[in-house]
Parts: sequence; structure tokens; C-alpha cells
Amino acid sequence: MTPQFKAAVETYGPRFMTDLGLDKLKVAGIFGNLAVESAQFTALQEYKPVVAGSRGGWGWAQWTGPRRRAFEAWAAEKGFRLDNPEAFYGYMLVELRGAEVGALTALRATTTLDRATEVFMLKYERPGVPHLDKRKAYALEALRVLEAALAAREAVKKDLGLTPAPALPTPPHVDPAGPLTPMAPTAARPPVPDEPAPVSAATVTTGGLWAAVKSLFAKKKAA
Repeated sequence: MTPQFKAAVETYGPRFMTDLGLDKLKVAGIFGNLAVESAQFTALQEYKPVVAGSRGGWGWAQWTGPRRRAFEAWAAEKGFRLDNPEAFYGYMLVELRGAEVGALTALRATTTLDRATEVFMLKYERPGVPHLDKRKAYALEALRVLEAALAAREAVKKDLGLTPAPALPTPPHVDPAGPLTPMAPTAARPPVPDEPAPVSAATVTTGGLWAAVKSLFAKKKAA
């Protein structure tokens, strides 16, 4: 395995999994094909074009003819150099979500590494010379690298404390499936007796005067 092959799997393998919703077997099958097409990610230009006088294939997937022109137009529109790995990755997503979505659908239906490799070759690459055994061998190498890369990422997340925290235990006195336990009533406060209303000075004075008047009339009547 070349360093370029290993670096491509480590960098773009997890991204293929996330962006296309694929498991590691299917992604390794993709890389097994790309490794054959690009001489393990060391050659971007096709050595001996099948069509005489043509420019031949280009990039990871060795796009030829209309597909090469479409890639070049897309890369120019996005501002990518034609040899930028991000351009190769990005345009593969464009194809697999668009004109080549049938290849993605067929790939998703596979359940083994060998079948994923073969289906991607038949549906997406469609090569003149299959070299299927070599594609399968590279896919197996890619799978090993991808598994190691995924394990390393999980270890880093764990070291940084980025793994999801365990759920807090449910308090023993609460039943999540049942009704809430009513709270005990609060002890009633003893009633506070009403205080007598204050007596104003005016009331006292008026009452005393009236009593004196009544006493005076009573004395005069008795006389």
C-alpha cells in the first residue's frame, strides 16, 4: 500500500461513510476500485488512453470523455485545481447523488466486501479491463486502514471526553411510566384571632358626653 493510498483512506473514508450513509465495507469497496484506477492514488492521468488521440482518464476515478469534461467544468466553477483531492472527492459526491445515483443505490444493497467492490466497478467505474481480483485485494487493504482510522478517532474522542455522558439514574421514588406522586398537604396554620378594633378618642369623648346629658335629664324629670 502506498502512503498516498493510506492517507486517502484515512482522510476520506470516514467522510464517505458520513456523507453517503455507507458502512465501512461499502466504503472500502469504493477505495479498492479507486486504487486500481489511480495506481494506488499515485497517478492522476491515464498512462495509455484506450481511445487513441483522446486525453484519457483523469483523477481518482479516471473520468474520461464527457465525465472528464463535466468534472473539469465543475472544478473550475468551484475554484478547485484539477489535481486537488477535495475536487475528486466532491465531484464523486455530485455524481453519486446525481447522474450516478443508480451506482450508489446498488452499492447500498450489498452486504459483503467482495460484492461491494464488484458492484461499484460494474455500476460506477465500468472499466474496459476489470482487474477484479486486484480491486478486491485493494479493498481488503482499505478496510484494514479504515477500521484502524475509525478506532483511532474513537480513542481521541474518549480521551477528550467527547463520548456521550451516561444517562442519569431515575430517582427511586419516581415512576416515569406512572402518575406523579401527589405532595403531602402542608400542615394548616392555626387561625390568628382577630384583634379588637382600636377605639378612637372621638368615640370615647362623645360617648361620655351623651351619658352625662342622659343623667341630667333624668334628674330634672325626677324633681
